[in-house]
Amino acid sequence: MHRDKVFKGYTSKFDGDWIVIYSEPAKTRSEALKREKALKSYRGREFIKQQIPL
Repeated sequence: MHRDKVFKGYTSKFDGDWIVIYSEPAKTRSEALKREKALKSYRGREFIKQQIPL
């Protein structure tokens, strides 16, 4: 979706290549958006740092 520039905003302005560093399944779009919001929180970022050495 971001690559197709469907959404307007910061990510649609990025012309580089995206690399998936973490993913997890979600049954619904609503569930996925809730999880994305959680991962973008302070605790979510800490979780990602522990799981994925960047």
